[in-house]
Amino acid sequence: MTSMTYIEPYSAEDSFQNIKVNESFTFKYSDYNFAESPSSQNGILVDRCIRILSYGKSDNGSVQLVVRNDDDRDIKYAVLKCGSDSGDLSFKITSMPSGSVCVLTEDNGAEFDENGSYYGFELSDTVYFDNKMSAHSDVLFLRGKDGVISVKNISDHNVSDVYVYYKNEENGVLIGNETYRVSFGSLAPGEEKELSAEHYKAYISRILFTEYGD
Repeated sequence: MTSMTYIEPYSAEDSFQNIKVNESFTFKYSDYNFAESPSSQNGILVDRCIRILSYGKSDNGSVQLVVRNDDDRDIKYAVLKCGSDSGDLSFKITSMPSGSVCVLTEDNGAEFDENGSYYGFELSDTVYFDNKMSAHSDVLFLRGKDGVISVKNISDHNVSDVYVYYKNEENGVLIGNETYRVSFGSLAPGEEKELSAEHYKAYISRILFTEYGD
C-alpha cells in the first residue's frame, strides 16, 4: 500500500515566469495562426492580464490555448473569449496564480481547425483573489497519495469549512480549465482527516491553496 507523503504547497516563490514553452505537449507551440499575428516571443496580451502564447489541438481534437497570467494578481475566475472561422469560442479560467502558465480547452469542445484563424480575444467576468493564494501551512499540514488527500490542523484552535484546491500539471504547466476541490469540514486542534480526492495524483498534482474559517 502506498504511504502518504508530505505535499509541498504552492508558494509565491515558485515562479513560472522563466518556463520556456516547448514541444513536450501533443500540439505545436511554435505554430501561430492568430489574426493579430503575434510574435513568437510576445504572444497576445488580453486586457493587460492573460497572455496567449500559442494554440493547438487536444487529444480529442478540441481547440486548446496555452496562456500565461501576466498580472501581478492571482485570478480566481475569468472567461477568455474569441472568434474563429467556425464561430465564437469560450475558455473558462479558474485558480491561476500570477505568472503561471496553463493549458485551456474550449468549453464546448469546439473542434480544432488546423487552417482556421482565431481573433478578437477578450476577458470577461474576471474575479481576482483578495490576497495571494496560500496553503496556510502554519495552520494546515497536508499529505497525500494517489486519490487521497489528508489535512491536519496543527494550530491551537478549531478551524471550520476547510477546503483544499488543486490542479494537475505537466512540466510546470497547469492543465485544464477546472480546479478540483475537496471539503474537509471542521477540524479540532491536532485532528487529521483523510479523504478521497479523485483527480489527485501524487506526482502531477499541485495544491494551489486552502481555505478555512475560525
